[in-house]
This record gives sequence, structure tokens and C-alpha cells, in this order.
Amino acid sequence: MLQPAEARQNITLGGSADTEALNLTAAELGTLRNGFVSIAIGRADGSGLVSIAPPTTTTTTTTTPAAVTFQDPIVIRSPLGTGAIQGTGAIAGIDNASITLLGGTVSVGDVTSNAGINITSNQGNVTTGTVSSRSPNGAAGDINIRSAGAVTSGNVDAFGAKSGGDISITAPGSIATGVINSSSQSGNAGSSTITGQKDVEVTSIKARGNTGGDVEVTAGGVFRATRTENQVAESATVSISTDGEVRSGSQTLTQSTCKSGTCTLTPLATADSQPNTATGTTASSPLAIAPSPAPRTTVQLKTTGNSQELVSVTSPIASENPANNNTTNVSPEAPAAPLGTVANPPAAAASSSEQVSPWVSTDQGTTQAPVNGQTGATTQKPGSATTFENPRVPEISRSNSIAQINPIDAVQKREQIQGREFERYFGSSNLPEKSVTPQSIRDTLSSVNRLTGVKPAIVYVWAKANHLELVLLLPDGKNIFKSVPASRETVLQVAKEFTNAVRTPRRLNAADYKEPAEQLYQWLIAPLQPELERHNIDTLVFSMDAGLRTLPLAALYDGKQFLVEKYSLGLIPSLSLTDTRYADVKDAQVLAMGASRFPEQYAQNPLPAVPLEISTIVGKIWPGLSFLNESFTLENLRDKRKQEYKIIHLATHSDFQPGGAENSYIQFWNTKLRLNQLGELKLSNPQVELLVLSACTTAVGDEQAELGFAGLAVNAGVKSALASLWYVSDAGTLGLMTEFYQQLRTAPIKAEALRQAQLSMLRGEVRLEDGYLVRSGNNQALPLPAELAAKGDKNLSHPYYWAAFTMIGSPW
Repeated sequence: MLQPAEARQNITLGGSADTEALNLTAAELGTLRNGFVSIAIGRADGSGLVSIAPPTTTTTTTTTPAAVTFQDPIVIRSPLGTGAIQGTGAIAGIDNASITLLGGTVSVGDVTSNAGINITSNQGNVTTGTVSSRSPNGAAGDINIRSAGAVTSGNVDAFGAKSGGDISITAPGSIATGVINSSSQSGNAGSSTITGQKDVEVTSIKARGNTGGDVEVTAGGVFRATRTENQVAESATVSISTDGEVRSGSQTLTQSTCKSGTCTLTPLATADSQPNTATGTTASSPLAIAPSPAPRTTVQLKTTGNSQELVSVTSPIASENPANNNTTNVSPEAPAAPLGTVANPPAAAASSSEQVSPWVSTDQGTTQAPVNGQTGATTQKPGSATTFENPRVPEISRSNSIAQINPIDAVQKREQIQGREFERYFGSSNLPEKSVTPQSIRDTLSSVNRLTGVKPAIVYVWAKANHLELVLLLPDGKNIFKSVPASRETVLQVAKEFTNAVRTPRRLNAADYKEPAEQLYQWLIAPLQPELERHNIDTLVFSMDAGLRTLPLAALYDGKQFLVEKYSLGLIPSLSLTDTRYADVKDAQVLAMGASRFPEQYAQNPLPAVPLEISTIVGKIWPGLSFLNESFTLENLRDKRKQEYKIIHLATHSDFQPGGAENSYIQFWNTKLRLNQLGELKLSNPQVELLVLSACTTAVGDEQAELGFAGLAVNAGVKSALASLWYVSDAGTLGLMTEFYQQLRTAPIKAEALRQAQLSMLRGEVRLEDGYLVRSGNNQALPLPAELAAKGDKNLSHPYYWAAFTMIGSPW
């Protein structure tokens, strides 16, 4: 970290002369040799000017080198007060050097890095030259530009030979750029999302590839593409191209307001997207859209199967007439129609609350008859295709209850409700809580991706009276809303049938759990699957509605695979109550405690595998300290907590029961620690990264018991907790726990270590055989205690043995 002594002090990068500023010359910057994890220049509370020196030339060459070059990830910042990043010099990242600029205002020259670029202004405009993460041989990095004012830039280029990068530009002011290019030569093109509350002007947008990228443009004023590109396959000119050899990308254009009241749209046509055929949206001239007066909320639902996807967001621009809007949806999947021709709108699908005709037209501000209480649309009668000189904007039939949904608004409201639920249950108003914003979500997910290599997404599930609502939050800031027609009563009944079928030992030889598992998969996962695959998501973090928090998600089934075979999984009470900061635990020590027997007054069943479990974890797999039976006391736990054990493992009974938190407990040798007493252990100081409850159970389906289970990590003050939804056999717990700690040595995050342990059991790699616990890979088999060896060989592949274990709180 390179920073001045005072927040207001100026910084010069790449200069050559002494100044009063903190002057980091090109030679000095050159001493930052390759190998840093990250470099930060400037203070987090900086309010001075960071100057980027202009490029230098010599008399012997006409080459203009980059003024400032970095070989490792770099953050240049001066975000507060009069803070600014300015200069005509270029900033370049080579090797793995991503570039992040964070200033009150940002005005710089070219910015290039194929590892990714993030530019944010907190108070004013963003002005740049070319912004490029172009990779002629590999994968391009993502480009994100966020401005508190306007954005003006040259070309924004995330072309990648193997895959294009995602491009996102957001500003409350106007947006003006050159060519936006997220194309790929041989792989998937990246997506391009441009969101402005005023005019948006680009030269053109290209998202071509083997698979075309999605393009979404939301303009508060006029949207213009000032130049058309030649589309080789069809010898046509287009303003926006999302061609794909295998599949073309979608195009969604939304205009939120029009000051003039006279609105025009250059005629467009769409073509079918067929495999191995390059198709796209064509325009006879450069695209210019100036929409009619529109409502504050501009939304559109794209129907996919039995669910609906929200493809545009609520505009913050106010409108006097909330009944009108114009939403143009251009998609290569729509039927072809010649320019100026309006095809018959298709019949409304039964599952959709809002239907948008798949054709594009022109509105010149003429008066139309009201349709469904709206103006600005003309009803099309059945019949053959009709040709208009000036075809009209497609009519939309709305259901207000769906049309006004904004994913982030829904999440924020639900966060408040769930926060109050957990406060009431735990009897405390001091639960940690942070605000949830689109930027905080994006920062959290992108940070985890950068630090660990995993790509997480967050899924909110709400069971309404007549339908399910799903919200998917993605690392690139995209938010997806789905409405699934399934009543709360039906969903909860199927969930109960599924859980009971999985957790009942006498049904171990049956597969009757698969039918409800498939139904739940179709409701909860299938509607989101295309987006999960498109964004290469490998970790799902669920915030579930009451009645679903103790669902064994790992055993959901798509007909061929369990969900755990596709994703690492985690459960959070809510995002605002979860400590999502990443910390590596590979160098941590474990404090392992437990009991194989208990005093008679507690009437607890013995746990004969616990001594082997604890001695294996601490003695053979992980460094640490252990206590067994009589030494398994709260006093010893408190005493040893004075040392910094980041992992606490408790192999004992714990029970989550209906009622308040005082009804649920963790059994120690000489006492029951009630759930509402967990905070007294002060496990957040020093911070415990992982609490493992090795043998526990919940009252499945009881909403009060669910609150205790889902809020376990929060109330305990730990980052993450690993616990079980039902009492798993001693053999199953021993197999899972020893395998989990073995995987935790190498897994990038805790949830992935759990996933690998579950997969090892599912595949039969962890099993009981000939008096031994056979472990995965070349790990040494463990001789079983006599009580378990006497039960004979046992296959642990049924989800009864592995699906109960759940990562609660931060999955990383």
C-alpha cells in the first residue's frame, strides 16, 4: 500500500520531477516487481488529486509508451471530498494486473488490462479514452464503469479470442461511448449492460461469438447508435449485433421517458436464431430511439417455460402518467418480419402475467385508443400480416402485481422482515446488520470470485400464497426475478414429503424421495438454470422463506444429478445478517471437543464414534487441541478461547426445538448450552471462522426451529457453522466429518470442502468395510470402534447419510 501521510495530499504517478505531491516516478513504479497479490495507491479516505503523468517520447523513437504500467492488480483511489483521478496519460496492466480506479471524479486517458477494469466515480463524471480488456489470444476481462454523474469514453473493448468479457456501464447522467465490443472469436461473447437515466449514445454494440452475448440498454432519454456495422453473413448493416454460430444473444432496449412528446423509432426487424446460422437484428440506418412519456416503472417479463424473467429495471425518473410506457424488446429468437410489417401477436401464454408481442415497430406520437386502461398502443386484430408505413410499438397487457416488482427492492424489503424475525427469536436487537445495495452485492460476490476463484450467486426464495418468487443475484450485478406458479401450501407439502423420505432410516433401500426431489428442483432451480450456466456459477447461497430453511438442498434432483453434483451450497438467514468477508482457514488451528457418553441425568444416547472422530481430525488431519468426555466443559472452552482457535469442533448432541431460542441447546458434559446463550461465548472476539456441530437435529418443518438453525452462525458470532438437519448415524457422521476436514486442506472455500465430502460418500469412496472406515483417495483407512464394526459393511451413498449436513452463514 502506497499512500500519503495526509488524506488531502496530492499524488503524481509516472512523473519525473520533484513536486510537493507524493511523486511516484516511472522508475519507482518499475521497482514494484511482479508477484504482489495487490497494490493500492492512495488512501481509502483520500481527498487529494491523483495525477496520471502524460506519456513521454524521445528523439530516437516515435513510440509513445504507457505512462503508468503495472504487473499486479492495482487500485488507485481518492474517493472523498475533492478527490479526483486525472491526467492524459495511459494506464496499462500487464500479466495479471487488473485495474481499479476509484475517485470523486475520474478523467484519464486510455485504460488497458486484459485482467479486468473497474472505474468508479463517487461524486462526479467519468471521462476516459479507450477502455480495453481485449485479449487477442485468450479470455478478455470484465469492464465495469460506475459514475455518479455522466460517462464519456472512447471505445469500450472486451473482445476475447476464447471468450469475451462482460461490459457494464451505469450512470444517472448521460452516457456517450464509442464502439462497445464484448465479442469472441471462437467462444462465448460477453454481455453488455448499459443503464443511464438520461440520453445513451454509442457508436455501435457488438456481442458476436460462437454463442452471442446478451445486450440490455436502458435509457432515461434518447438512445442512439450513431453508426451501423456490416454483418458479414447477411451483408446487412446493424447497430447492435448479438450473432452466434450456436445461439444468438438477446437484445432488450428500454426507454423510460421522452421530454419532447414526439417519439420516433427507426424500423427494425428480427430474424430466427438457428444453430450454425449467423443472424441478428438489422436496421436500415443508424438506430435512433426517442420514446413517448413513460411511467416511473418500466418492466417487462420474458416467459420461459413455467416461469417469468424480469428483463428490465425500475427507472428512478418520475412520470406524471404511470399508465404509459414504451418498451422495445428485440430478440433474435423472435419470428422474422419484413421492415415495416407487423406480424400477428401470438396468443398469451397461460403462465405469463405480461405478454409482449415479438415484433418491433415505430410510434410517431399519434393518438391511440386506450387499451386495458392505457394509451399509446393500438390493438391488432387477428388476421394475416398487415403492413404499416409507420408500425406501432407493441402493446403490453399488464398485471400490476408483477409489473412493479424490482428484484433489489424485493430483497431489501425481505431483508428487513427477516431481520426482525431473527431479532424476535433470539431476543436481541443487537444482531449485526449491514445495508444491502446493488453495489454491496456485486462487491461481495466479485471479491469472493477474485480471492478464491469460485463464482457464487445468491438465491432468495419466497413462498407466496399462489406462487413462488425467486430472485437471483449474480456477480456481474445482474438481478433476475422469476415467478413460478406453485402455491405455498403445495410447495411446503412436497418439501415435507421429500425431507421425510430422505431422513427416515427405514427407507434407505427405497428411492421414493426422487419424485418430490425432482419437483422441487423444477420449482426452485430449473427457472434459474439458464442464467446459472450462462454466468458459470459454481456456488449457490440460499436465503429461504419460512418452511423451507431446513430443506436438504444438496439432494434436490434434476432426473440425472443431485444439486450437490453441480454446485457448492450454503444457507444464510439473510445477506444483511451474514459476515460475507472471505478468510482463508488453511493455517487455522482447531479446538475439538466432544463426548462418547453422557451423565445419566441428561438421558442422551452414546456416540461411540466420537473418540475416533476427534483423534483423527486433530491427530491425523489438522493441528489443534482436543478434549473428550469429562473435560468437555464450557469452562475449558472459555479458557482455551483465550488462544486463537479459528475452528471449533463440537462432537455432541444438539437439538433445535420449537419455541424460543431458550428451547434449543448444545449438550456439553455437565450442562446444556441454550441457543440464546451462545453469544456469551464471544466467539467473534477473536473471530471464529467455523463452528462445527457434529451431531445435531432440528424439528423439520417447524418455523421456530428453522429460525434457530438458520440463525446459528449469526447468534454464535461465527462466520460459518456446519450442522445437520437430522440425527445422522454415527457411521455417517464419522465418514462425513473426517472427509470434510481432509477436503478443507485444499478446497478454495468451506462449502466446496463440504461438497467434496458429500460427493465422496455419494460415489461410495467413503464407506464402512471389513471393520474399517475407508476414505477417499489414498487416505489411510481408519479401524472402527467395536460398536460400529459389529454392524458390518455399510454403503454411505444414500442422501440420508450426507444431505443433512448444511453450511450456515458465510459459505466461504
